[in-house]
Amino acid sequence: MMIQIPSLESKWVEDINRIINQSLGSVDPFLCISETIDLDGNLLRIANSSINLEIINNIYILGVGKAVIPMAKAVESKIGKRITGGFLISKHRIDHVETQISPKIQIHLGGHPLPDERSIDCAKKLEKFVGIIDKNDLIINLISGGGSALMSLPYDGISLADIRLLTDILLKSGAVIQEINTIRKHIDRIKGGGLAIMTHPTQLVSLILSDVVGDEISMIASGPTIEDETTYLNAMEIIRKYNIENKIPISILNHIKMGLRGKVQETVKSGDKAVKNVTNTIIGSLSIAIDSAEKTAQDLGYNTIIDTKKLVGEAREIGKSIASSFINMYENDLLNLPTCFMAGGETTVTISGNGKGGRNQELVLSAIEQFENYNNCCMISIATDGEDGPTDAAGAFITGTSLKKAKDKGLDPQKYLINNDSYSFFEQIGNLIKIGPTGTNVNDLIFLFCFR
Repeated sequence: MMIQIPSLESKWVEDINRIINQSLGSVDPFLCISETIDLDGNLLRIANSSINLEIINNIYILGVGKAVIPMAKAVESKIGKRITGGFLISKHRIDHVETQISPKIQIHLGGHPLPDERSIDCAKKLEKFVGIIDKNDLIINLISGGGSALMSLPYDGISLADIRLLTDILLKSGAVIQEINTIRKHIDRIKGGGLAIMTHPTQLVSLILSDVVGDEISMIASGPTIEDETTYLNAMEIIRKYNIENKIPISILNHIKMGLRGKVQETVKSGDKAVKNVTNTIIGSLSIAIDSAEKTAQDLGYNTIIDTKKLVGEAREIGKSIASSFINMYENDLLNLPTCFMAGGETTVTISGNGKGGRNQELVLSAIEQFENYNNCCMISIATDGEDGPTDAAGAFITGTSLKKAKDKGLDPQKYLINNDSYSFFEQIGNLIKIGPTGTNVNDLIFLFCFR
């Protein structure tokens, strides 16, 4: 990955590239899985579990998420010939990786960020596929971000159009991912422990690359293989919180109301037999990525500050707040230069305009005026999967000269912010960060640098 940042000395750009590359590399899906699995004769060690393969008839790989293809490649590199078959659902094809995966493992594509017909088809085919798996088999299940949209199996009476409309409304309302997935789990048979029901009583080991702030397993890909503490009441409370009861499809509203009356089954709860033979382990997360960035920065001679690994809130408010704190520390000589300030998490955007952008781009745009004339400072925010919202940019950056560049072109950042059009703004001043899909997905990374 190469990030091009004008107006900074090449030495600083090289440092920035190295810090971000090392951070993303630390949560490389292939690496994370490889460090988790080991085969010694007939003893398979996965995370904290040891499995005697002498009593296992077949091994199957299942998986859903943006990073599932390199995750599967890593599993196959460890236990290749032992694998009977597999079924993966991803967003993108990765041709140079797929050619190294056995044809025994099927690869399918679903829709994201909104589910589409492929998402429904994938879920149905997955349900059929697991029907051939026996209780004496072993399932290695791989989960990464994006799984909620990539596979969808809505309850009878709820259409794909209904699911898409609901998801779009929730995304635009500013709801956080935990809230969105709480509702998703209560209108979809494969979420909220649904996959565990389908595979019971087969032993299932889920290896998870977390894209949820706080690493709450039941929220990652809407928790298909783990018990769920949320209820239909929680789902209704979220709908009322964002005042969307009259906006969402009536089929979904009626389903949730039936759930409130006990007419529809709840999600899988603690103690349910469906999760008796299931283990869930996080093998990569935002925390690992930030810790790696910190170590790399320190090795390069930077003083480091980790603000938080659980950043949430409205992107434009978070951007201004972080920038203000950072500039205030600089003005009051509280920074030992050079400094690398880091934060991570997942902000939200409440959409009121009709522009184009993502939460990282909007976060940076909101801070551009505060960075004016601080020519030895830089702010970067990127989505670790390389895709910020519905755009081809991972995020954006600003320096002390970015506002002047915008003004010289007659651009008013506030107008673009109001219209949620951060992509167009940064495209015109050359401050978009485009790196393409990274193959991993562990929330967002924010860096603020101040150089000597």
